[in-house]
Amino acid sequence: MDSLLDIHTHHDSDPLFTSIRSYHAGDLVAMIAGQHSSSLTDESLYAFLNSCYSVGFHPMFTSGIPSQGDYDIFCSIISDSGCLAIGECGFDKRSALNFSEQQKVVIRQIEIGEMYGKPIVWHIVGGWNEILKLHKNIVPKTPWIVHGYRKGRELADQLLSRGIYLSFGEHYNIEALRLAYQFGLMLSETDESFLSIREILFRQSRDLEVPLEKLIGDIRKSLSYLI
Repeated sequence: MDSLLDIHTHHDSDPLFTSIRSYHAGDLVAMIAGQHSSSLTDESLYAFLNSCYSVGFHPMFTSGIPSQGDYDIFCSIISDSGCLAIGECGFDKRSALNFSEQQKVVIRQIEIGEMYGKPIVWHIVGGWNEILKLHKNIVPKTPWIVHGYRKGRELADQLLSRGIYLSFGEHYNIEALRLAYQFGLMLSETDESFLSIREILFRQSRDLEVPLEKLIGDIRKSLSYLI
């Protein structure tokens, strides 16, 4: 996976670099359930998926607790070799689910991630204390990645000190970026930005005062431990 640089995107893959395209699990589960099949050999259903993708029950798009049948289908997707991570999953104070419901969905996805050895890509809006608490209580074997990190250095230090990766996109706090790089836990992403991953990395290398090619090499080294 030497060409992988973009850990999280909602766009089609960059022709020069491999990206991990993010999908909402509810959409895929509904599609499979509608066809009465959980087989990943159904090319008509999975033709739209990138060769590398992540899938998770996003808190903003999950309106109820998934059923056991939903989780069974979810596991069949997770077991596909093209699925490199679980996510986005996490906490969002704007979600239709209350916090307790969100927590149940999150914990189930963490359990599945541990079962299948898949990293977790986190979406966090208003749940920072909870992710720190969960990481301390669970001590996961699989890596956790907070995507689209924009908060400051102090929170970054708490997350990084627990070995949680931080992924930075078009917008970020420079001090947090520098700290994550010093920890060796910095990743990059395009998310919904229309900038290419190389443009984002160029900006980050400028703010880090690190040559672009060195930054790319460092990120690829980090990714080799993750994927």
